Amino acid sequence: MIEPIVTSDAYSIIKLNTLVWISTYLKRQKQGLLEFIQNRLSPDRIKEYQEIIQAPDFIGFKLFNKHLGIMGYIDGNIKHNVANIKGLYINPALQGFGFGKNLLNSFEEKAKTYKSVNTLELEVLAKNKKAIEFYKHMGFRQTKHSKDITPNSLLYKLGYKRILVMKKDLSL
Repeated sequence: MIEPIVTSDAYSIIKLNTLVWISTYLKRQKQGLLEFIQNRLSPDRIKEYQEIIQAPDFIGFKLFNKHLGIMGYIDGNIKHNVANIKGLYINPALQGFGFGKNLLNSFEEKAKTYKSVNTLELEVLAKNKKAIEFYKHMGFRQTKHSKDITPNSLLYKLGYKRILVMKKDLSL
């Protein structure tokens, strides 16, 4: 069942985000993994995400099952005429079953309720080919814009150097 994210979901969302992050980017990274997990699940991080959820421009949906809890989520915000997707995460065991598509469609439908919004936008790691293909399949196109990843960041140390910007026109 897809439901809006509420403040009390913050810990479960951050926990799922951490699980997917480890599965996707840190599979072979053992050094610093415990510290990474502790930092991601810190009370300050949970409080910070609760504040994000409460912001008036926040859009977020969770894939929820009463027995399994939160199995996926999408979140972002509205800035002027753009709905920015900040994250789309599905439990790795449940990827490939259409849940990401359902969450993305829910986000898009909510974004369309804002009269000013005419674009969906997101950032994706240039090496994350699986995600890039998914977003293309969902109607996104890669823009000419990209960003370099800061050399002292964890992503850079793991071999990720660029972030791509992708957009979907909602005015069609």
